[in-house]
Amino acid sequence: PKHCLDIMRIAAKISGNAANKARKNLAAAWAWGKRYYDLPKMNPFKETEKFPSDSHPRQIPSQEDFWKVHSIADDQDKVFLLFLLHTGARVGEAFRVKWDDIDFENSRLRLGTRKTANGGMRYDWLPMTEQLKTALSTLRLQNQFCQFVFRQKTNGEQYKSRQHMMPRLCKLAGVTPFGFHGIRHLSATVLAYAGLDLPTIQAMLRHTSPTTTAKYIKSLGIDKTKIEKAFAKKEGAKILPFTPPKKRFAH
Repeated sequence: PKHCLDIMRIAAKISGNAANKARKNLAAAWAWGKRYYDLPKMNPFKETEKFPSDSHPRQIPSQEDFWKVHSIADDQDKVFLLFLLHTGARVGEAFRVKWDDIDFENSRLRLGTRKTANGGMRYDWLPMTEQLKTALSTLRLQNQFCQFVFRQKTNGEQYKSRQHMMPRLCKLAGVTPFGFHGIRHLSATVLAYAGLDLPTIQAMLRHTSPTTTAKYIKSLGIDKTKIEKAFAKKEGAKILPFTPPKKRFAH
């Protein structure tokens, strides 16, 4: 424990956010150790108070900036970005998607997440918009011999990370840099502004708590028709319709 606390102190010299992240990871490691190595039941890291930290709002792209980045991406990455927007998927979930998870006949797809209480994998079926279905159908013709939908272009294997993709594309597109998780927030915002209720958005994002969803949209069964309408693009338009309601959300 002494060495672990030293790690937290070192992290605290960087920032309170870094120290709190170290605290969270060490608490999780201790919980794992209790289960498999009979560590004491009292978790010292959960008992440690959080360090003071500054709030840094996540950069959420505008739809205009998203489509600027989308327009300069290569063919596979165009589909990848559209997939993130139309599903609200975490990037790791998108990396794991295989063609077996795409049900073209019933216009749905399956995402797996480890964001569960016990760390186990949970799978959920989500509706697939027609725009995304068309894009995935085209991509399947190119990648039909690979099990992963979004495979590494060099060897066809699963991506583990793509840390340079968004900074590079944002720079080329001349937009304020945003990341993959910013697209997930954008998805929630699009759905909220389209008038979908909190339970529907929570189901799309696969949050176990509505509080988490409320933080995403900063306000307050999945209906495929509503989701289709929310993400539908007018013919010839490069930006999704995006008109905030006047009295729907509290700020």
